[in-house]
Amino acid sequence: MGGGHAGVEAALAAVRVGAMAVLVTAEPSAIAVMPCNPAIGGVAKGCLVREIDALGGVMGLAADHASLQFRMLNLSKGPAVWGPRVQADAGGYPGIVRRALVSAGVSIVEGMARSLSGGAGRFAAVELEDGRSIPGDAFVLATGTYLGGVLFRGSERWPGGRAGGVSSVGLDRFLSGSFHVERFKTGTSPRVVTRTVRTDALEVQDSHTIPFRFSIESGSPVSNRMKCHLARTNAETGRAILENLDRSPLYGRRIGGKGPRYCPSYETKVVKFPDRHEHPVHIEPLSPDSRLSYLNGLSTSMPQDVQYRVLRTIKGLENVEIALFGYAVEYSRLAWGEFDMSLRLAGTENLFAAGQLLGTSGYEEAAALGLLAGANAARTAMDKDCVVPDREESYLGVMVSDLVRKGIDEPYRLFSSRAENRLHLRQDNAHVRLGKLARELGVLRGRRLSLLEDHLKQYERAHELIRSAGLEYLCRRPEAVPSDVMRTDSGMGGLNPECVESAFNDIKYEGYIARHTRRRKAAIEHWALPVPPGFREAGISIEARQAIEASMPGTIREASDLPGVRASDLEVLTIMALRNGCST
Repeated sequence: MGGGHAGVEAALAAVRVGAMAVLVTAEPSAIAVMPCNPAIGGVAKGCLVREIDALGGVMGLAADHASLQFRMLNLSKGPAVWGPRVQADAGGYPGIVRRALVSAGVSIVEGMARSLSGGAGRFAAVELEDGRSIPGDAFVLATGTYLGGVLFRGSERWPGGRAGGVSSVGLDRFLSGSFHVERFKTGTSPRVVTRTVRTDALEVQDSHTIPFRFSIESGSPVSNRMKCHLARTNAETGRAILENLDRSPLYGRRIGGKGPRYCPSYETKVVKFPDRHEHPVHIEPLSPDSRLSYLNGLSTSMPQDVQYRVLRTIKGLENVEIALFGYAVEYSRLAWGEFDMSLRLAGTENLFAAGQLLGTSGYEEAAALGLLAGANAARTAMDKDCVVPDREESYLGVMVSDLVRKGIDEPYRLFSSRAENRLHLRQDNAHVRLGKLARELGVLRGRRLSLLEDHLKQYERAHELIRSAGLEYLCRRPEAVPSDVMRTDSGMGGLNPECVESAFNDIKYEGYIARHTRRRKAAIEHWALPVPPGFREAGISIEARQAIEASMPGTIREASDLPGVRASDLEVLTIMALRNGCST
């Protein structure tokens, strides 16, 4: 149920596992659209896209073919935290995904789900608003922001999951009667007419020509076909917000849902950071065939006249024309405790959920969760056990663990800092790391399975050649790069450079990864220690301090389950407890 990034990956994963899949959506023409900025990847998110591809998903392949511009974020840092990101063709990307659905044999039904029928925790059919009933052995909810969705702009308020979309009211009522449901909020930026932007007055956002592809199935690297530009707000821009703050639905208390901390509206930036006037605004083209650009970083739900005033204070946008105004959307999501690590809903045998219904934000997070939910739903329909990802081996595992064990109080966004084992969870070795999970889920078939097997063989061969040639020292040099070992007489000239890169980086970081394993083992041994009374002065993160103050956990183990508490925070608390002479 749902045709967004979670829904399509769920349907495709179910088919790859061996089931028949039906995708129900109110808008077949809007399958896999990008209602916010048309980009795929980023720090941690780019790694997640490669993990999706390692599990046979379509997102990476579609992003490769729809690429308009490529950037590898964090290039000034080590390869463990590099973040591949493509600016995608918002018009071409959905078409690639739809063709994948048709090719896989997914049946697409136009309609709006109203409820599910069945008894004793096992559902038997989806009931649609028009009275039709679709039977099934397992079900996946991937409703995005449409579940009880309400849009806001100034004093305007209307139902919908995005502009032009239809709110799922009946299904929201059904789920609210069976599960604990809460409200979240997100928003989007204006789309402007590109020709009205003075790009000559703006900073060009440089592309990176690194040969990169998200998908193991792509025959060539991503392309750089279009330029992006960077503008910046100023004091006058902020003043336009402050003088009209009473007209904001967010600050006028017309929106009750909690918004994302790490992707706030521009109104929130102005209020929370009054001394900071310059905020970056990325001007990103929607498509080579589109006359519009997206203003990434300027999410707003202010009235239309205020949006015009705000934009026209920015250098390069003095005469800009707005084609689609920004807005906020409030929607329902399942509360903590209503689903388990397999993404199955509590008290049910065959109902799963994914994407924003679980409290996440972002295309990449939704797609990864959809893939897992779809695979486990298919396995349930085929009387097979569900499979759960390992936190130590994937960002997917980190995300699922965070959502289920810790819970969230705001829309969840994936960061590399959330992963304790992030030196191992890199984008370059995603296919190596996820091979075991892919086999357990049963999501790889045919050509994709053959490609993965060949990739793993070449990786293992590269690893062997580096060690047999005694080149470990070269891998560990800070200035060394993978091509350095390929230029030696080690016999690696004919191997896939991506496999050599993975082996090179695994050896580069193996000492740190081994240290992490030892620290994790030691941390587990100290989980029963009490949280030290002086934790406020312990040097932990602001999020961790706030979470501990709100819940007052008794032990380090209990603190580890709180949202916002990271591995580094737990280490500080453990050291402080030991220094204070605490014992288990």
